[in-house]
Amino acid sequence: MQDHRMIPQSQPFFMSMDFFLPRPKNAPKDQKYPTSKRSGDDDNYAYLVTNALKGVCYEDDSHRAGHSVMRIYSDNWFGVRVKIWELK
Repeated sequence: MQDHRMIPQSQPFFMSMDFFLPRPKNAPKDQKYPTSKRSGDDDNYAYLVTNALKGVCYEDDSHRAGHSVMRIYSDNWFGVRVKIWELK
């Protein structure tokens, strides 16, 4: 695990969030990315993560310049991978 420090309030940053989801039984094995309406809304996933990290990784998300969200089916690991970059 890398060292972590809180991003200063005035510093803009970018977030990348990759969600590894269990593959539904009816999904084809060659389908890597959930694309149906039942797979969830990216905004809902991002909302949960950005609120959970407020006060832990950054003081306020008002300086978030942008973010990316990707949903990926996984057969062996489930969770979220978050990367945060300070923008200079």
